[in-house]
Amino acid sequence: MNDYYQFVETLRSERARLEETLANDVPLVESLRFAVPIHIEYVSRWDERVRQGHTREAATTIGIYGDALQFRGKNAALAFNSLARGLALLAYQPGGVAFAGLYWCVGSGHHGIATERAGEPPYSPDHQNIAYCGYDTPAKDDAP
Repeated sequence: MNDYYQFVETLRSERARLEETLANDVPLVESLRFAVPIHIEYVSRWDERVRQGHTREAATTIGIYGDALQFRGKNAALAFNSLARGLALLAYQPGGVAFAGLYWCVGSGHHGIATERAGEPPYSPDHQNIAYCGYDTPAKDDAP
């Protein structure tokens, strides 16, 4: 069982290293900061079933052309668009979505990026404070 915990810790440290690497990719981060809210607005007109179908499609496209995005290949634009659309679609899920040091969630009503809010800690890659997005905490209007 000790090997299992060591394996899990290795995965966590690798994930944190990858998150940090992605967060330092300024062109990617700034492009996503711009593109994902546009996709969030666009997909807001779709019902949940349509969103789920497009989420699968985005995941498949990223799986096929993700290398082009990473290495600036021929299909990089298609891969980036699928990544931005996929993140926008995941922002509709409870708790939102975090990627490359950014955080998007539609459920809390802030409809876009939330890296930190007044009086609350900023987003962390280990998702310890992901609950502040609105599903696990009352909205400001509902607070006593």
